[in-house]
Amino acid sequence: MAKITSEKELLERIEHCGACLQKKFHCEPGKRAIVVCGGTGCLASDSQGIIDRFNALIKEKGLEEKVTCNVVGCFGFCSQGPFVKIFPEETLYVKVATKDVDEIFEKDILNGEIVMPNEESGFYNTDLCDTYANPMLVKLTKSIWREYPSFVFFDECWLKEKGSRRHVVLSKSGVIPRMYTLPMIISEILGKKIQRDGKIEKTRQKDVSIIKAWYDDNYQNLPEGALLVQSSSGQIWPYPALLYGRGNWAAVDLLFSLPDIPMTFM
Repeated sequence: MAKITSEKELLERIEHCGACLQKKFHCEPGKRAIVVCGGTGCLASDSQGIIDRFNALIKEKGLEEKVTCNVVGCFGFCSQGPFVKIFPEETLYVKVATKDVDEIFEKDILNGEIVMPNEESGFYNTDLCDTYANPMLVKLTKSIWREYPSFVFFDECWLKEKGSRRHVVLSKSGVIPRMYTLPMIISEILGKKIQRDGKIEKTRQKDVSIIKAWYDDNYQNLPEGALLVQSSSGQIWPYPALLYGRGNWAAVDLLFSLPDIPMTFM
């Protein structure tokens, strides 16, 4: 590859590479493109092994002319990695392990089915997951604190039908939960429904009284002295100014008035 010697050449190279990437992602009829995150966090979780396995299957099935697999840069929300994205459908798989590649290849690449992994297992699949501390986290925190007493643990906390008190359980387990419910509540007041995967839908506007209900429920049964991190948005959601529009400053004011650790995006 020729050496870039000027700003003009750099910009031209960027434009050319961007066009090639877009062409690849849109795919010609009958072709598929697999991209795997090559960010530091995903590489540490063996995303290279995922790439190697995909390429081995492509070669084994004789699909080199129809399917490609390449590494790309960081997706930006590393806690959910490793990531695999398949074009042109733009299907995104999170927390992929090397052992998952064969199933994704067989069902999605060969048969066009979206693979639905089991997201809940172990402790969080029991009937006691909303009651008792997570034994694995208790063991982890205690073992670290023996060596580093001032170490602080944070964990992303998504509430579900089973796991609706997960922030309470995390607090009992020695972890500070990072919450995502506040942006959802504020968005509903503005007539928007935001999904965990980043999708935003229009919905019927709700009354501001839901903030009071959310507040009461949020702090019910928390251990004494527990801390929560409240976010103004999330990694895959728009920045507050785009998400809330003219309600942005009111939303941020609310965030900083809560008895929690505020986390906002600029």
